[in-house]
Amino acid sequence: MRCARVAADLRPVMLDDLGLAAAVEWLTEEFAKRTGISIQLEMDVEHSAHLDAGCDLDAEVSTAVFRIVQECLTNVARHANAAQVLVSLKCLDDRLMLRISDDGKGMHTANESKRRSFGLIGMRERAYGLGGTFSFSSIPGMGTSVEVAMPLKPIVSSGANAMIRILIADDHAIVRGGFKATIVRRKRFHRRGEAADGLKRSSNCASSLLMYC
Repeated sequence: MRCARVAADLRPVMLDDLGLAAAVEWLTEEFAKRTGISIQLEMDVEHSAHLDAGCDLDAEVSTAVFRIVQECLTNVARHANAAQVLVSLKCLDDRLMLRISDDGKGMHTANESKRRSFGLIGMRERAYGLGGTFSFSSIPGMGTSVEVAMPLKPIVSSGANAMIRILIADDHAIVRGGFKATIVRRKRFHRRGEAADGLKRSSNCASSLLMYC
């Protein structure tokens, strides 16, 4: 079960089954049902049904955007004391634009401990890691806003462009199969091999990342 959760964290299954637009729509609907907070979702009519195809989205970008939306809505539910939330997702030229705002209590943005507890650093790194931008604004008593702009394809530095070789090690073939399916969808990952015993196999796979469950 632990390995299954790790695989799901890499890329939620619903992104493959539904695409980003439908997955975000599901997130907002579930949020409203669970919290009772009014939420408005805005998407381009042209791309609401075919956002992934129309924007030619990379899998890593759609995963990052989905996780940022998920984290923002979690923060609203836990901390904002908001009555309304707006989620805007649009494809403009070669960028995917995301904006999430609420009318909650807000906070002082200089408070570093709150920035960390709200997962802002992690969200920022998700965006920056793929060549995107991330901005956060909040005013006490007036709500909070997060804005993200992501390239449709990840922009990586030459040093990060190298293929990452992975050795999958676990004594359960089903678990190894699950990770293989996940790695296949990652363009910069290459499955170097697999084994039931990582220590024995790793000696023959130098410079590979060991994924050991």
